[in-house]
Amino acid sequence: MKKIPKYKRDEFTFVSNLSQYTANDKYPNTYQRDAYLLSEHYTNARTVDLARKVKKRRNLLISDNGNYSRMKAVAKQYEQGGLLLLRQAKKEQQQYGQLSNETRLARQQLMREIAQSCQKQVEETNYKKVIQDQLLIRPDYLIGMEDLTIPVLMLCHLMHPIFQPQALAILDYQNNTFQYVKDQQSGRYGSKQGLETVNNFTVLHAYDYDSAYQAGKNALNLAKDGLAISYGGPMHSRRWIDCLRIGGNKIQLSEKLPEAYLIAQTITQGAINGHPTNIPFHILGVGTPILIALIGYQLRHSKAISIDSTAPFKDAFIGKLYGYKNAYLKMDMFKLVAYCLIQDVPFEDKSPFYQSFAQKYEHDWKGLRDKLGVRPNNTVKELASKLRERGDWLQDYLPFFTPITGTLEAAFLQDLRIARAGYNYWVLKQICRKVRAKRSDENAFKRWIERQIDQYTKTASSKWAKAVNFAYLLTEGHRMV
Repeated sequence: MKKIPKYKRDEFTFVSNLSQYTANDKYPNTYQRDAYLLSEHYTNARTVDLARKVKKRRNLLISDNGNYSRMKAVAKQYEQGGLLLLRQAKKEQQQYGQLSNETRLARQQLMREIAQSCQKQVEETNYKKVIQDQLLIRPDYLIGMEDLTIPVLMLCHLMHPIFQPQALAILDYQNNTFQYVKDQQSGRYGSKQGLETVNNFTVLHAYDYDSAYQAGKNALNLAKDGLAISYGGPMHSRRWIDCLRIGGNKIQLSEKLPEAYLIAQTITQGAINGHPTNIPFHILGVGTPILIALIGYQLRHSKAISIDSTAPFKDAFIGKLYGYKNAYLKMDMFKLVAYCLIQDVPFEDKSPFYQSFAQKYEHDWKGLRDKLGVRPNNTVKELASKLRERGDWLQDYLPFFTPITGTLEAAFLQDLRIARAGYNYWVLKQICRKVRAKRSDENAFKRWIERQIDQYTKTASSKWAKAVNFAYLLTEGHRMV
């Protein structure tokens, strides 16, 4: 078994998905990452070679089981049916103040069908080969086998608060995961010797505080190496909610707020309270800057925390850039450029990704300002709208902010993707450094995180700011350790 954490940087680190965009000899800056994750789903000769290369550089290396792709495949079959059922439930709640028995029974039937499909997916998956593929890259951590049902139920809208879901209803699925882990560790799926050389993280699936607490508590005697909390379902939520349930109690919000941040934080707190140890945690699927900081504070008693997400790359692709100088934000690229043009203050950043790109491609802020005829009384919204229409002007004058389309020249597109995704990663790396520096002094850490929340509140949109504030106060109020 390998020591956790092996290096100081592993106490709190963001993990990049291993690919040509994150580890590439032609772009030396890509190797400035601290940790990598490779999904079994993407394991092939090329990625195994990349994994061995970063391993030699002493990067933390994690092997995922590839199940998220399997979950999405199952969810695709039922998502539309679940959405129709949710709409019917909302209609009944609005008209009659309650759900009909017919709707409740239809939900139960759909949940059973999904559970059966998830079970079939597990049975049809060659987990002997999956584990062999995971071990092929000689990882430090390995994400263990898991039941797929809970995330699929969430992706299919069946755990929406309107249905008043109960933690006990998903206990069997959580226990299925624990049994898979026992079977895996016993060698039922082969590779027993190889598995003894890596840290095996047990996956906790939950949809709220109570179900996370239940999972954490029941994993106490099983998860010795580490726990992995799946955020695949919660972070995909686009719902707005006005209540939460914690410890069997209904907590009413004063207004509807975005569910994703609230649920993410309460799930983490439930797992911590259920499993009050310093065990390592891996968070699957969070790349939001402010949440990275909040998770660092929530899990401050854990001896090692790693967080992975494809968000830095996907956000860079759609024009979302991360901020860290004034607040931990996701920024709309067009609004950022518009603000800089109106203020007549060019965007600058010390990250090696931005610096190397800016050295290769000239940026002419004054030229674009003159081209657009920018005036001090222009609004950010107005100017951003113009910039969206003229992506070609951005490419000509400010290439780092070029909208990514299929018409871009291949070499430039590769440079742009690597630079923007790298910049977003770099922001998260700086946040991780800050968190590591604060972990040794809990009082200073608390003051620091509250400062970050305050700065976020002053800058972010009102509803998201309220969600972050409420999530922090809620989890602090229900902290048992």
